[in-house]
Amino acid sequence: MTFAAPPVELTLQIGALSEQLFDAAIASRWPAARLSLQALNRNAKLLDASYEDRFLAAGGDLEDLQAVRERLDRRLAEADDAIAGQDPQALEEVANRITLIAGELAQPFAENRDSPAALKISAAMFQARRMLESLASGDQPGYESAHAKFQALWLALRDFSGIESAKLAALDRALTNAALYRSDDADRELQGAAQDALGVRTSFAPMQ
Repeated sequence: MTFAAPPVELTLQIGALSEQLFDAAIASRWPAARLSLQALNRNAKLLDASYEDRFLAAGGDLEDLQAVRERLDRRLAEADDAIAGQDPQALEEVANRITLIAGELAQPFAENRDSPAALKISAAMFQARRMLESLASGDQPGYESAHAKFQALWLALRDFSGIESAKLAALDRALTNAALYRSDDADRELQGAAQDALGVRTSFAPMQ
């Protein structure tokens, strides 16, 4: 099935704006942070019934989408507080969490073969976070599900050019170790290798 651009573009925009918010936090550029937050608030309002229809058609779950909307609203409010208080560390943390929310939104669309690489990367990093949280809670089925989805996304991403062979090898090795050992160390190795190979800066703060 081929998906029209708007829901995919909206999902990508939320991820890109969260990265801009993170960059502004690091540099304490408060006017830029405010502009990024305003754009995020506008995009959040577009997660409407039309987006919901496309999300469900792509295989997403309605309850998951509703929970994501609620978490996004909370994170945007936290970002507003952090900007008002000019608290760069708090803003970095909330920007990371918004990036992971974008990855969760990306998941059903990313499974489409023709979806953009950036969407697959966003979804892959969300699954890496799920693996870590599943380990922490002892949720073996959740870990196996997240690992399988990460692996599928990674295999799809290997078709895209621009990743150095050494980074490909490191991520392949880390993915194998994560499957074999299922430990915090193996999963953190996977996250680091994924960040390096896929060119993302997301740290793995809790999603809640």
